Amino acid sequence: MKTATLKRRPKRDERAASTVTYAMVLPIFLLLIFGTFEIWRTISIRQSMERGAYRAARLLSQHRTPAWHNVAMNLAAHEVGQNAWLMSARVEDLQFVTTPGFSELVLLEPGDKLVVELRLPVPIGDLGLFDFAGEGTPLQAVLKAQCTTFVDLATPEWEAPDEVVAY
Repeated sequence: MKTATLKRRPKRDERAASTVTYAMVLPIFLLLIFGTFEIWRTISIRQSMERGAYRAARLLSQHRTPAWHNVAMNLAAHEVGQNAWLMSARVEDLQFVTTPGFSELVLLEPGDKLVVELRLPVPIGDLGLFDFAGEGTPLQAVLKAQCTTFVDLATPEWEAPDEVVAY
């Protein structure tokens, strides 16, 4: 009796089963990949918005005139506009809200609370692979970033003291 090692060839239906399994797993895998990318992009945009809200709140806590309000708004828009992942989200849609309102900024006293909030509608699924809403209209999420600060004691003639090294 001859002992020969024969290679076992997969049957036709076994190859078909692996193809079906691959076809079932591939869409889930792609959804995970693109979903992770979309979440990462959204977090990146929100971090830019938080940095813009912080810088605008810091500026408004030191200068509480209407002219500085526009400068703070432009500063926040510039910070958000620096993000390369905006894709189809537009910086022109950025909403800038202060609490207290625009006209009441002049009335703030040192130590009063100042809140700056940024809102930006961002289309979900900018890659165009999925049409969730139908008819070519992408879904939108409104990202919000908020910074709360207190009005500084600084006056126009105030200068920061020299730093003292503590031992």
